[in-house]
Amino acid sequence: MGVVPEAEDLPGWDGVPADLLWVADEGSAKELREKNPRVGEVVAGGWPVRVDFAPAEEKKGPKKRILYLVNSRRKKSVRTVERLLEIPEVDLTVVVGKEEGLKHDLRQAFASQKERVQVLGLVKNLAGLIREHDLVVTKPGTISVREILAAGRPVVLVEGGKGSERRQGMCRLVVRIGCGALADSPKEIAARSIVTGK
Repeated sequence: MGVVPEAEDLPGWDGVPADLLWVADEGSAKELREKNPRVGEVVAGGWPVRVDFAPAEEKKGPKKRILYLVNSRRKKSVRTVERLLEIPEVDLTVVVGKEEGLKHDLRQAFASQKERVQVLGLVKNLAGLIREHDLVVTKPGTISVREILAAGRPVVLVEGGKGSERRQGMCRLVVRIGCGALADSPKEIAARSIVTGK
C-alpha cells in the first residue's frame, strides 16, 4: 500500500508494484491506473488532513478578504498589492514570512491604507488565517495549496518564478477540480481575484 503525496506529476509512482495506492483526486487516480498496470487498486480518497483544517462557515458582510502569501516573486509584490487594492470592497492581508525588509517596505508603501492592508511576517497558524479569508493568492506550493483546499477556499495560483516547472502539476489540479485560477502578472492576479473570489 502507498500514499501518493503529489497531486499531479507522479514520478516514480507509475512503476511501483502495490496492492493499493491512495491518491488525492480522481484525475490522479485515472492517470495512475493508465500508467501502472502493476497496481491492484487506486483509490481517490483526497488528502489526509487534520480535523482543524475543516472548512469554516462562510463569512457575512459586504467586504471580501484576500490573503496574499508573497513568494519568490518578491519584486512584484508592491505592484500586486496595488492592483488588488483597486478591487472595490476588498481588504487585504499580506504575509511575507521571514522577509523583514519586505514587511517594512510594504508597510511603508501602504501606510495610508492601513484600514485595508495588513502586512504580517511569519505566521504560525496559517490554516486559521486561510479560513478567515475569502480567497488566497499564492504560488502553487504543494503544502500551502493543500491547506487552502482543505479550508474550502478558492485560490489564485501565481505561475512563473523560480522552480515553476516543478509546480505545473499543482496548477493543473487546481484548474481541473475548479477551485481556482492561474495568473502571472499583477494585473492578471487582480483580474482572476475578482472572478475567483465571487
